[in-house]
Amino acid sequence: MPILWGMAKRKSQCMIACRTVAEMVLKPMTKKSLTQFAQKELQVIFRYSKQLNQFSGKKHAQELLEMMAEHVQEIQERYQKEDAHYLTETGDLLILCFALLKEANVSPDAVLSKCYQRYRKKLQRLIKEIKPSRKPILV
Repeated sequence: MPILWGMAKRKSQCMIACRTVAEMVLKPMTKKSLTQFAQKELQVIFRYSKQLNQFSGKKHAQELLEMMAEHVQEIQERYQKEDAHYLTETGDLLILCFALLKEANVSPDAVLSKCYQRYRKKLQRLIKEIKPSRKPILV
């Protein structure tokens, strides 16, 4: 993405370029990661969140990013204290992540499909770097 920032004269041009790249990279034909129930719940939460931020006059994406940062900090603190509530906070973080994807008008299923492949390859590469003679175990 840094290349796009350099090419764009304004932030709005970059956002259009980034969205175009995302549409090209994230193919519409992907497997479903989210159930219909989850999709409906996330849609309702997204509408409430967007409405709340309209009332406050804040940019929705920026507010989501700030809330995500707060949740990461809370998750770390609760995890270190061995407070199991960190799991619920992790769920809240997931919802915020899905809302950010929705704000960018990108399919969570498409992003997840791409990320599953990326993480698998990344972990395999890291395993090979640590133990070059070992092949990653397939599950």
